[in-house]
Amino acid sequence: AAWLQRQALFTEALNELDTILKLNPNNVEAIRLREIIERQRDLLNESAPAGTDNPDRQAQRRAAEEFPERLTPRRFPLLTPEQVNLIKVYEVDLRDPPRINIPRETVERLLRDYTDSPLIPGTREGRDAFMRLPPERILDVMFRVRARELYGQVQVVDQPRSMRQFKDKVHSTWLVNAAATTRCHGGTDAGRLRLTNYKPNSDESVYTNFFIIDQHRLEDGRPLIDYEDPDRSILLEMALPREESRVPHPAVKGWTPVFRNREARRYQQALEWIRLMYRPRPDYGIEYPPPSQDAGAPDAAPAADDAAPPLPEGPVER
Repeated sequence: AAWLQRQALFTEALNELDTILKLNPNNVEAIRLREIIERQRDLLNESAPAGTDNPDRQAQRRAAEEFPERLTPRRFPLLTPEQVNLIKVYEVDLRDPPRINIPRETVERLLRDYTDSPLIPGTREGRDAFMRLPPERILDVMFRVRARELYGQVQVVDQPRSMRQFKDKVHSTWLVNAAATTRCHGGTDAGRLRLTNYKPNSDESVYTNFFIIDQHRLEDGRPLIDYEDPDRSILLEMALPREESRVPHPAVKGWTPVFRNREARRYQQALEWIRLMYRPRPDYGIEYPPPSQDAGAPDAAPAADDAAPPLPEGPVER
């Protein structure tokens, strides 16, 4: 926000401060800076000659030419709220589920369309009891019959545990601050891997950056994240000092390692995030061309066994 202020990009600066104050309404520094910028913007606009374009808009246009990805987020496509919710659904840990809402009509369709599955009760009493199951139990059945056309209708209110770890311990602490800056993968010299740093705490930006690094492959086909052996993830290797890395970060002016070594707290937090992600890894079914330089509470427990069919053990392909 302070940098935007120095560029006379007052509207953009105020937008950033509004995000800060939404997260922390008592942030004294943000409150003070917002008051100053509002006065600066008003003075600038009042001093403009009659009939001329708004000076704040002029500054925004100039900056859009110099820093397109940072200052004009429309040029950097973000995942939609529906796509964000779909990733949340796939990443739900049913052993520690976030708050989930499943519309009644979605459950009714599940019961109607998957009557051939032994997991779907066949009697009227069993179906009535099924409707009263906790949403995570219903979602478990939905996963096991692979009713993928219904996943998008499930509403995940909170962050799944794995994505909360990614947002709080990876994205907010170093991914945006190091890899998504304009000097690195957030700028025009990023090469094939581009990340967004616009409103970094928003779900759209967090999940877009996650999806990009999850899907990204090096030119030799290797992924950035090794879910089977997280300690060998290239994403983490390239954030280590070059002399300690199996895959050193390319020599780039201004680059500095994120982690001091593999015992560093942030490195261990990143490992925990990768280990928390659901396996076997799902195909989200999301079409997203990444930008690149090249291109409810349950009722009483049901009495009938038919209401809650036994579920197979172990993770299932979602």
